[in-house]
Amino acid sequence: FNAFFGPVCEYVIAPVARYAGVWGIPVLTAGAQAEAFNHKSLYFPTLTRMMGSYRLVGEALRHILHVFGWQVAGLLFHNHGVNSPRGNSMCHFTLGAVFTALNQTPAHRSFNEDTATPQEYRELLGYISRSARIVVVCANPKTVREILLAAEELNMVGSGEYVFFNIELFSR
Repeated sequence: FNAFFGPVCEYVIAPVARYAGVWGIPVLTAGAQAEAFNHKSLYFPTLTRMMGSYRLVGEALRHILHVFGWQVAGLLFHNHGVNSPRGNSMCHFTLGAVFTALNQTPAHRSFNEDTATPQEYRELLGYISRSARIVVVCANPKTVREILLAAEELNMVGSGEYVFFNIELFSR
């Protein structure tokens, strides 16, 4: 092989990029956005990413919070179930980078959007509201809508006390 193009899945690109580094074969991908791929010189010396990393999302959010003088943000994100063969979700990786960039997030919770109920969303929002007024959400659009409807029921939307950010990864 002269080069590898892709794959984009975090779990598939990792071993491909590791082996390619040992073999000296370049890897070009639109994936590999998770934080682990930032260790380029050590593990992935021949990897070239076309789209940067999720770290940039974290830095952007950190900058927004700094501009407005906000100190604390809570994170709610979709992740697959613990025993799922699908591994962690893109939201897990993205908000993992946000967690790292903020370096002080007291409240973060994942949920499985395939099984979560409106009651669970209310409980998650209640948990976040005990320590944060800035809420960062990552899930598919339907789930984000359900979370915001639950927030409305809890008077978190109309009160003016909370700010919601949606990290949109699922547009088509």
